[in-house]
Amino acid sequence: MKNLCHTNDKTMKHILYFLLIPIFAFAQKSEQVKAYLGESKYMDIPVSGKVNFVFQKGTLSRVSDGKKSFAELLPDGVGYSDADNAGKLKGITENGVLIRPYVPVKSAEVGESARPFSMGKDSMQWEETFEEVNRTATFWESQMWKFIRPMWGTVMHIFWIAFPILLGLIGTFWFLTSWFASEEFPKAHYWASKSLVCLIGTVFVVFFWNTFLSLVYQEMNMAALVCCTVILALIALWVAKALVKNYKQIPGGRTQTREGYYPAKQ
Repeated sequence: MKNLCHTNDKTMKHILYFLLIPIFAFAQKSEQVKAYLGESKYMDIPVSGKVNFVFQKGTLSRVSDGKKSFAELLPDGVGYSDADNAGKLKGITENGVLIRPYVPVKSAEVGESARPFSMGKDSMQWEETFEEVNRTATFWESQMWKFIRPMWGTVMHIFWIAFPILLGLIGTFWFLTSWFASEEFPKAHYWASKSLVCLIGTVFVVFFWNTFLSLVYQEMNMAALVCCTVILALIALWVAKALVKNYKQIPGGRTQTREGYYPAKQ
Protein backbone atom coordinates (compact mmCIF):
# COMPACT_ATOMS: atom_id res chain seq x y z
CA MET A 1 0.00 0.00 0.00
CA LYS A 2 2.81 2.28 0.87
CA ASN A 3 4.50 1.62 -2.47
CA LEU A 4 1.24 2.33 -4.28
CA CYS A 5 0.88 5.70 -2.58
CA HIS A 6 4.46 6.55 -3.40
CA THR A 7 3.85 5.64 -7.05
CA ASN A 8 0.70 7.77 -7.15
CA ASP A 9 2.60 10.76 -5.68
CA LYS A 10 5.25 10.51 -8.39
CA THR A 11 2.57 10.22 -11.06
CA MET A 12 0.79 13.32 -9.74
CA LYS A 13 4.05 15.26 -9.77
CA HIS A 14 4.68 14.29 -13.38
CA ILE A 15 1.16 15.31 -14.33
CA LEU A 16 1.59 18.63 -12.50
CA TYR A 17 4.90 19.34 -14.25
CA PHE A 18 3.29 18.48 -17.59
CA LEU A 19 0.45 20.91 -16.93
CA LEU A 20 2.84 23.69 -15.88
CA ILE A 21 5.11 23.34 -18.95
CA PRO A 22 2.94 25.63 -21.15
CA ILE A 23 2.97 28.29 -18.45
CA PHE A 24 6.75 28.42 -18.24
CA ALA A 25 7.46 27.70 -21.89
CA PHE A 26 6.41 31.20 -22.99
CA ALA A 27 6.27 34.46 -21.11
CA GLN A 28 3.03 36.34 -20.59
CA LYS A 29 1.74 38.49 -23.46
CA SER A 30 2.80 41.71 -21.77
CA GLU A 31 6.30 40.37 -21.08
CA GLN A 32 6.71 39.27 -24.68
CA VAL A 33 5.54 42.66 -25.98
CA LYS A 34 7.84 44.48 -23.55
CA ALA A 35 10.81 42.35 -24.65
CA TYR A 36 9.93 42.98 -28.31
CA LEU A 37 9.65 46.77 -27.98
CA GLY A 38 12.08 47.45 -25.17
CA GLU A 39 10.98 48.65 -21.76
CA SER A 40 11.24 52.38 -22.52
CA LYS A 41 9.15 52.25 -25.70
CA TYR A 42 6.70 49.81 -24.14
CA MET A 43 6.05 51.89 -21.02
CA ASP A 44 6.49 55.53 -22.04
CA ILE A 45 6.02 56.22 -25.75
CA PRO A 46 2.41 56.91 -26.83
CA VAL A 47 1.09 55.21 -29.95
CA SER A 48 -1.67 56.32 -32.32
CA GLY A 49 -3.81 54.54 -34.88
CA LYS A 50 -4.33 50.81 -35.32
CA VAL A 51 -1.91 48.45 -33.62
CA ASN A 52 -1.81 44.69 -34.19
CA PHE A 53 -0.07 42.36 -31.78
CA VAL A 54 0.56 39.30 -33.96
CA PHE A 55 0.88 36.13 -31.89
CA GLN A 56 1.39 32.60 -33.09
CA LYS A 57 -2.23 31.63 -32.42
CA GLY A 58 -3.94 34.88 -33.25
CA THR A 59 -3.79 38.67 -33.56
CA LEU A 60 -4.87 41.20 -30.96
CA SER A 61 -6.02 44.42 -32.62
CA ARG A 62 -6.16 47.71 -30.78
CA VAL A 63 -6.96 51.32 -31.73
CA SER A 64 -5.28 54.17 -29.87
CA ASP A 65 -6.09 57.88 -29.74
CA GLY A 66 -2.41 58.81 -29.42
CA LYS A 67 -2.45 59.12 -25.64
CA LYS A 68 -1.89 55.52 -24.58
CA SER A 69 1.39 53.65 -24.42
CA PHE A 70 1.77 50.05 -25.57
CA ALA A 71 1.57 48.94 -21.94
CA GLU A 72 -1.83 50.65 -21.58
CA LEU A 73 -3.09 49.67 -25.03
CA LEU A 74 -2.39 45.93 -24.90
CA PRO A 75 -4.83 45.08 -22.06
CA ASP A 76 -7.43 47.53 -23.41
CA GLY A 77 -9.65 44.86 -24.95
CA VAL A 78 -12.80 42.95 -24.05
CA GLY A 79 -12.02 39.72 -22.26
CA TYR A 80 -8.25 40.27 -22.36
CA SER A 81 -6.11 37.84 -20.40
CA ASP A 82 -2.39 38.28 -19.89
CA ALA A 83 -1.96 34.51 -19.70
CA ASP A 84 0.26 32.86 -22.23
CA ASN A 85 -2.47 31.33 -24.32
CA ALA A 86 -1.68 32.86 -27.71
CA GLY A 87 1.77 31.41 -28.33
CA LYS A 88 4.92 33.22 -29.27
CA LEU A 89 4.81 36.89 -30.33
CA LYS A 90 5.70 37.09 -34.04
CA GLY A 91 5.55 40.84 -34.56
CA ILE A 92 3.81 44.17 -33.93
CA THR A 93 2.46 46.50 -36.60
CA GLU A 94 1.49 50.15 -36.25
CA ASN A 95 -0.90 51.37 -38.96
CA GLY A 96 0.19 48.48 -41.15
CA VAL A 97 3.93 49.10 -40.70
CA LEU A 98 5.99 46.44 -38.95
CA ILE A 99 7.82 47.73 -35.89
CA ARG A 100 11.36 46.45 -35.70
CA PRO A 101 12.15 44.51 -32.54
CA TYR A 102 14.30 46.16 -29.91
CA VAL A 103 17.94 45.06 -29.88
CA PRO A 104 19.92 45.58 -26.66
CA VAL A 105 23.11 47.61 -26.95
CA LYS A 106 25.42 44.71 -26.12
CA SER A 107 23.71 42.46 -28.63
CA ALA A 108 24.02 45.16 -31.27
CA GLU A 109 27.76 45.52 -30.66
CA VAL A 110 28.31 41.79 -30.85
CA GLY A 111 26.26 41.57 -34.01
CA GLU A 112 28.19 44.44 -35.56
CA SER A 113 31.56 42.88 -34.82
CA ALA A 114 30.44 39.45 -36.00
CA ARG A 115 28.96 40.81 -39.21
CA PRO A 116 31.11 40.12 -42.31
CA PHE A 117 33.03 42.98 -43.91
CA SER A 118 30.74 45.12 -46.05
CA MET A 119 32.24 47.42 -48.65
CA GLY A 120 28.93 49.18 -49.15
CA LYS A 121 28.57 50.26 -45.54
CA ASP A 122 32.24 51.22 -45.29
CA SER A 123 31.94 53.27 -48.47
CA MET A 124 28.96 55.11 -47.02
CA GLN A 125 30.87 55.82 -43.85
CA TRP A 126 33.84 57.18 -45.82
CA GLU A 127 31.52 59.27 -47.96
CA GLU A 128 29.89 60.77 -44.89
CA THR A 129 33.33 61.46 -43.39
CA PHE A 130 34.58 63.29 -46.47
CA GLU A 131 31.33 65.21 -46.80
CA GLU A 132 31.84 66.39 -43.23
CA VAL A 133 35.42 67.40 -44.11
CA ASN A 134 34.09 69.35 -47.11
CA ARG A 135 31.55 71.13 -44.95
CA THR A 136 34.25 71.98 -42.42
CA ALA A 137 36.59 73.27 -45.14
CA THR A 138 33.82 75.43 -46.61
CA PHE A 139 33.07 76.83 -43.17
CA TRP A 140 36.71 77.77 -42.54
CA GLU A 141 36.96 79.25 -46.04
CA SER A 142 34.11 81.60 -45.22
CA GLN A 143 35.77 82.45 -41.91
CA MET A 144 39.06 83.14 -43.74
CA TRP A 145 37.43 85.61 -46.14
CA LYS A 146 35.59 87.24 -43.26
CA PHE A 147 39.05 88.00 -41.84
CA ILE A 148 40.80 88.88 -45.13
CA ARG A 149 38.25 91.40 -46.44
CA PRO A 150 38.31 93.79 -43.46
CA MET A 151 42.04 93.23 -42.94
CA TRP A 152 42.82 94.14 -46.56
CA GLY A 153 40.49 97.13 -46.29
CA THR A 154 42.66 98.39 -43.44
CA VAL A 155 45.84 97.79 -45.48
CA MET A 156 44.44 99.79 -48.40
CA HIS A 157 43.31 102.56 -46.07
CA ILE A 158 46.86 102.94 -44.73
CA PHE A 159 48.28 102.59 -48.26
CA TRP A 160 46.21 105.46 -49.65
CA ILE A 161 47.29 107.63 -46.72
CA ALA A 162 50.96 106.92 -47.52
CA PHE A 163 50.52 106.91 -51.32
CA PRO A 164 51.31 110.64 -51.91
CA ILE A 165 54.62 110.22 -50.08
CA LEU A 166 55.40 107.01 -52.00
CA LEU A 167 54.56 108.74 -55.27
CA GLY A 168 56.86 111.65 -54.43
CA LEU A 169 59.71 109.26 -53.55
CA ILE A 170 59.19 107.27 -56.76
CA GLY A 171 59.36 110.49 -58.82
CA THR A 172 62.49 111.62 -56.99
CA PHE A 173 64.39 108.35 -57.40
CA TRP A 174 63.25 107.97 -61.00
CA PHE A 175 64.77 111.37 -61.76
CA LEU A 176 67.98 110.54 -59.92
CA THR A 177 68.28 107.11 -61.55
CA SER A 178 67.82 108.55 -65.05
CA TRP A 179 70.21 111.44 -64.39
CA PHE A 180 72.94 109.30 -62.84
CA ALA A 181 72.65 106.82 -65.73
CA SER A 182 73.06 109.57 -68.36
CA GLU A 183 75.93 111.22 -66.49
CA GLU A 184 77.66 107.90 -65.82
CA PHE A 185 77.71 107.86 -62.03
CA PRO A 186 77.78 104.09 -61.33
CA LYS A 187 77.72 104.21 -57.54
CA ALA A 188 75.03 106.86 -57.29
CA HIS A 189 72.98 105.14 -59.99
CA TYR A 190 73.26 101.83 -58.17
CA TRP A 191 71.74 103.10 -54.91
CA ALA A 192 69.15 105.26 -56.60
CA SER A 193 67.99 102.45 -58.88
CA LYS A 194 67.76 99.97 -56.00
CA SER A 195 65.65 102.42 -53.99
CA LEU A 196 63.43 103.00 -57.01
CA VAL A 197 63.02 99.24 -57.53
CA CYS A 198 61.95 98.75 -53.89
CA LEU A 199 59.44 101.62 -54.02
CA ILE A 200 57.92 100.60 -57.34
CA GLY A 201 57.88 96.95 -56.26
CA THR A 202 55.98 97.82 -53.05
CA VAL A 203 53.40 99.94 -54.86
CA PHE A 204 52.88 97.41 -57.64
CA VAL A 205 52.53 94.51 -55.20
CA VAL A 206 49.79 96.39 -53.33
CA PHE A 207 48.03 97.33 -56.59
CA PHE A 208 48.32 93.75 -57.84
CA TRP A 209 46.82 92.22 -54.70
CA ASN A 210 44.06 94.81 -54.54
CA THR A 211 43.05 94.06 -58.14
CA PHE A 212 43.41 90.32 -57.60
CA LEU A 213 41.22 90.31 -54.49
CA SER A 214 38.64 92.44 -56.29
CA LEU A 215 38.49 89.75 -59.00
CA VAL A 216 38.13 87.05 -56.34
CA TYR A 217 35.25 88.94 -54.75
CA GLN A 218 33.51 88.93 -58.14
CA GLU A 219 33.41 85.11 -57.85
CA MET A 220 34.65 84.56 -61.40
CA ASN A 221 35.50 81.03 -62.48
CA MET A 222 38.98 79.64 -61.92
CA ALA A 223 40.09 79.76 -65.58
CA ALA A 224 39.21 83.45 -65.92
CA LEU A 225 40.92 84.21 -62.59
CA VAL A 226 44.14 82.49 -63.75
CA CYS A 227 44.14 84.41 -67.06
CA CYS A 228 43.55 87.75 -65.33
CA THR A 229 46.31 87.02 -62.81
CA VAL A 230 48.84 86.27 -65.57
CA ILE A 231 47.88 89.44 -67.49
CA LEU A 232 48.16 91.57 -64.34
CA ALA A 233 51.60 90.16 -63.52
CA LEU A 234 52.90 90.75 -67.07
CA ILE A 235 51.60 94.33 -67.16
CA ALA A 236 53.13 95.07 -63.77
CA LEU A 237 56.50 93.64 -64.85
CA TRP A 238 56.51 95.60 -68.13
CA VAL A 239 55.65 98.91 -66.45
CA ALA A 240 58.18 98.37 -63.66
CA LYS A 241 60.99 97.64 -66.14
CA ALA A 242 60.05 100.71 -68.17
CA LEU A 243 60.25 102.96 -65.12
CA VAL A 244 63.64 101.77 -63.86
CA LYS A 245 66.47 103.08 -66.01
CA ASN A 246 69.43 100.71 -66.24
CA TYR A 247 72.95 102.09 -66.21
CA LYS A 248 74.69 101.76 -69.57
CA GLN A 249 78.11 103.30 -70.23
CA ILE A 250 78.13 105.49 -73.30
CA PRO A 251 80.78 104.31 -75.83
CA GLY A 252 83.69 106.72 -75.78
CA GLY A 253 82.44 108.31 -72.61
CA ARG A 254 84.12 108.64 -69.28
CA THR A 255 86.46 105.91 -68.13
CA GLN A 256 84.77 103.25 -66.04
CA THR A 257 85.54 103.40 -62.32
CA ARG A 258 87.83 100.81 -60.86
CA GLU A 259 84.98 99.23 -58.89
CA GLY A 260 82.96 98.79 -62.09
CA TYR A 261 79.29 99.60 -62.38
CA TYR A 262 78.50 98.58 -58.84
CA PRO A 263 80.29 99.33 -55.58
CA ALA A 264 82.86 96.81 -54.45
CA LYS A 265 81.92 94.71 -51.43
CA GLN A 266 83.68 95.87 -48.29
